[in-house]
Amino acid sequence: MTTRAIPAGISVLPLPRRRGRSLGRFFGGAKARTLRAALGYGLCVLGSSAPSARAEDTWSEPFQGVRYLHRTTTDPKKWDMHLVFIDLTEPANKLITTVQEDRQMTTPQWAEKKKVQVAINGGMGGDHKIPSGVTVGEGRAWTDISTGDKGRRDEFGWFAEGGGRIQYYLPSSDVKPEPWMQTLIVGTAMLLWKGEILPPMADLPVTHEDRKPHLVDPLPASERFKMTDLIRMNPRMPRTGVGTTKDHKTMIFFVVDGRQKHSVGMTGNDMQKIFHEFGAWEALDFDGGGSSCFYIEGLGVLNKPSDGKPRHNANHLGCYAKPGAGKPKGQVKGYVKEAGTGKPVAGAKVAVSGTYFDTTDEKGYFHLSQVPAGSARLAVTAMGFADGKIEVAVEAGKTAEAGLDLTSGGGAGQASDAAN
Repeated sequence: MTTRAIPAGISVLPLPRRRGRSLGRFFGGAKARTLRAALGYGLCVLGSSAPSARAEDTWSEPFQGVRYLHRTTTDPKKWDMHLVFIDLTEPANKLITTVQEDRQMTTPQWAEKKKVQVAINGGMGGDHKIPSGVTVGEGRAWTDISTGDKGRRDEFGWFAEGGGRIQYYLPSSDVKPEPWMQTLIVGTAMLLWKGEILPPMADLPVTHEDRKPHLVDPLPASERFKMTDLIRMNPRMPRTGVGTTKDHKTMIFFVVDGRQKHSVGMTGNDMQKIFHEFGAWEALDFDGGGSSCFYIEGLGVLNKPSDGKPRHNANHLGCYAKPGAGKPKGQVKGYVKEAGTGKPVAGAKVAVSGTYFDTTDEKGYFHLSQVPAGSARLAVTAMGFADGKIEVAVEAGKTAEAGLDLTSGGGAGQASDAAN
């Protein structure tokens, strides 16, 4: 067993066998398993307290480097949501969006025509027929785009991808097709920017008389949400969005049902918390409502569109991937305790690269299995403690051990790890 240098006063504890299930065990193979866990919803959102959400998470890995999460909750609201986490370092995983001649197809029609493995509906479109701003599909700029859309074009953000590069554009940006772009999709509001939830996206009261939210907006004008955008983001409704981790190695597709008994839909603020929870650095809202649609090859449309069937939309975003289990995997197990006292920290969230996670038990222990071999970055958050981070070397078929001391109220967490 090899051990890394450990800060003074920090030791690797013996790790007893942990009883019960852990979320990290639900990533092996294509067959999904289910976990019911009490999760601190929005635990890491701006360091504020949040109600405990009762969540049922079902994970699977349908393709190499593609992890699919189906989450349902009953608290704080009834939500039925679908997420995929796409490892963009997998050579076969390639993004694609609609070309002009394929517009106005449903998401499954477009996905089956292009033979993509994962697809969601795309960005805003005038009457769902043509995009509401500059658009590029398969490297070709659209010539037929909406020039008005009720005067809201300066309120839309964009997502662009191509040549190993990903870029988001804030509303009011002067966005033009560039040679490197294979994909350029116009969305609505930016949800996350540089890892932060944009302050104006709160559940704000809107009067019926003036249709203006009541807020104090400290952001520069270029980073503010416009009034009509806030109006759109406040109602609970079906929603679609995309996000990317800071290193741009993981792409997140997201769809939540709404306007139905099984799922009431989300506000923009609800959606922000989900992307923040899973480690997105930037995130953009796409067209929602009856347009929201989530498709996986071999499984079909997995959400329940509020129109009763998939809608014909201006465009879509998809991903090519290969079947199989993907990269070799190992395990990480360990503990989280309070610095100074050595008391276990129960209910801490231990996340791998911001995508999948476990919560510590009453003794402060966690166990993540099926972690891709290589350097795994763990982020630890717990209410009332400063966030902690640790990098662990994971070998295929082996178990790495990690321990983290969290500082109450502030300061960086100290870490230790060992592999055997």
